[in-house]
Amino acid sequence: MRATVIDHVIVHGMTMAEAGLRVRPNLSRFPVATIIRAFRQHNRVERMPHRGGRVAIFTAAQETLIVDMVRDNNLIRLREIRDKVIAL
Repeated sequence: MRATVIDHVIVHGMTMAEAGLRVRPNLSRFPVATIIRAFRQHNRVERMPHRGGRVAIFTAAQETLIVDMVRDNNLIRLREIRDKVIAL
């Protein structure tokens, strides 16, 4: 759909509203403008991959180690966990 919108606007010279209506009946000119802007600025047709959320604090190995330590000793302190994880 994005490539078709770009084709209609850039190659065929349609307005953004016309291109939106031609591709999908309820597509307004605002999403079409976003698609065209991304194409002109970054030369990309695809959507950007989803980014967001928090970056992982621990690796999978560290997380497994922490879970095992807490299972072995439920009264372990955070300082002890930190020292053992950093030591590895």
